[in-house]
Amino acid sequence: MGLLDRIFGSKKDVVPAKSVPHNENCRKLMEFASRVEKLLKENRYLAKSDYKKHLEEYQKTMDFFGVLLESGMLPNFCDVNGVSEKDVMQAIDYYNRIESYVEAHAEAAELWLFRISYLR
Repeated sequence: MGLLDRIFGSKKDVVPAKSVPHNENCRKLMEFASRVEKLLKENRYLAKSDYKKHLEEYQKTMDFFGVLLESGMLPNFCDVNGVSEKDVMQAIDYYNRIESYVEAHAEAAELWLFRISYLR
C-alpha cells in the first residue's frame, strides 16, 4: 500500500453510487415505476384518470419489455444494461396489475378511515 493509498484510500474502498440506466427504455421503465410508487403512497382516493395517463404514456416501453420477457432475453438485457431484473419485473407487474394495486390502496384507506371513526 503506497503513501497515496493511505491518504486517499484504495480504489477497492470506493463504493459506486447507484447509477441511472443509460438505456432509454430502462430509464423510462424506472421512471414509470417511480411514478406508480409515488401515486400509491398518496393518502387519497386514486381515480382511474390518475394512473391511466401513465399507462398510455409508457405503452411503447412496456411493449419493448414484453417482447424481451416473452423471448427470454430479459435477464441478458438486464445484465448488459446494468439494471436489476427484480426492479424491471416489479415495474412490469405494476403495469400489468395496476388496478389491483389501486384497489389494495383503496382498501387500506378505507380501513384507516374505519379505525379513525371507531376511535372517536
